[in-house]
Amino acid sequence: MTLPRAVIEAGYKPASQLNLRGLMLKINGLPDGGKTELALSGPGPGVCVLSDRGYKGMLRNPSPPQTRNPDIWLKTVEFPSDKDPGAAQELFVRAWNAYRAEVYTALALGGISTVVVDGDSDTWDIQKLAHYGKKTQIPPMMWESANSTRKAMLTRCQDSGKVVIVTSKMKKHYADVLDTNGIICLDDSGKPKREWDGTYDASGYNDQGYFWEVEVLAMKHDAKSEWGLQIQKNKSDPGYVGQELWGDECNLKTLFQFIFPHIDINSWGQWSY
Repeated sequence: MTLPRAVIEAGYKPASQLNLRGLMLKINGLPDGGKTELALSGPGPGVCVLSDRGYKGMLRNPSPPQTRNPDIWLKTVEFPSDKDPGAAQELFVRAWNAYRAEVYTALALGGISTVVVDGDSDTWDIQKLAHYGKKTQIPPMMWESANSTRKAMLTRCQDSGKVVIVTSKMKKHYADVLDTNGIICLDDSGKPKREWDGTYDASGYNDQGYFWEVEVLAMKHDAKSEWGLQIQKNKSDPGYVGQELWGDECNLKTLFQFIFPHIDINSWGQWSY
């Protein structure tokens, strides 16, 4: 069917002609769970903004996996310690503003396919300290400034046309303890008793799920000393959720080939491995 000329002149196009460049990919995992290493197996050329302090051990690995893409270059961003009770809020304001500027600069770079933002959950803590001077007991009515700033940064990532890969730590999920009758148990202070139920939740900013097209969980099989990933979300085809890739298949090139078999693997960028 031919649409009226006015529709075409107004800039509307069929779905087949829309620019689908870029991808929002989130890698969740426990500390030391292989998140950054997995992110560095993405397409190049690219850059990685490192803020998770755990990266040094990974880079000192004398035998890094062959799937680490040498065409992804790294830059570290240092933050004041949030464990220092004497750290002034102004230090965190400067650190957050410098970090956000670094991410925006990376997104605007020409000639690269990928931007890795390592340590997203850590930077959310820094942002809260910058906005409020604390990480907890923040009244709901005060969240607007931090939320809007975070969403603006994620929107910039989404609009960049690049493969944006973000790593985020997991935290233990605590649930109410129930008695045999299904009644919530109380502790000695009269508050509901809660215990870890064996599962994990993503840390960091929690109102961001709709930004990610793909989410994976980085894993390690301790008995086999083998690394793996589990697909937690694939917006284009949820049928892949729950599938796992282990060993030599635990890399982003294999993941992209697996969940996007109809897309030329080289359209994402260069895979120098």
